[in-house]
Amino acid sequence: GYSVYCYRMIGFRPPWRSMLSLLLAACFSGGLAWLLLQVSDANWMHWLGGVVYVLVFWCLTVMLNTWSPKDLSLLILLMQRKPNLFPKVLPWLIKRRELL
Repeated sequence: GYSVYCYRMIGFRPPWRSMLSLLLAACFSGGLAWLLLQVSDANWMHWLGGVVYVLVFWCLTVMLNTWSPKDLSLLILLMQRKPNLFPKVLPWLIKRRELL
């Protein structure tokens, strides 16, 4: 298809590993949010499902090394503005950035 054309004509190779990691994280996070909505259809459960989706998706993308070191540096800078909100996550992210 189109990706073969792009590769042959201009030498562009899509980031398959990153795209697969994003797909896996989205499917797993979406599955968890869907399971929560099966428990109850209340408004607060929809909010909880959204929060669970975002947090699980974010954690999985970091754990699957989808983020580049530059992306992680930006995220760390944003989290350092409110260090009390992320006391355990911030040191873990800094270690992950050093491993990349």
